[in-house]
Amino acid sequence: MKFSHGDLKERALWDKYHKSYEEMIQNTSTKHAPWHVVSADNQWVSRAIVGRLLYETLDSLKLHYPKLDNEELAGLIQAKVDLENE
Repeated sequence: MKFSHGDLKERALWDKYHKSYEEMIQNTSTKHAPWHVVSADNQWVSRAIVGRLLYETLDSLKLHYPKLDNEELAGLIQAKVDLENE
């Protein structure tokens, strides 16, 4: 780990940095685009939390494959046949 005398000056500003960070999170997080603060102290726990957040977010989007009409489906089938015959 690298240490310099300048680190002591930065350490004295820790409370200001922390307050600014909290204000930024509070003032920019919205229902549509929320911030999620995840501690990185324990790597497997933070990965599990991020994985769960991703899962819940994607699940809430109710995504589905597009529905094709018969003409579009026939076109895709023909494209597949053409590619396989190249």
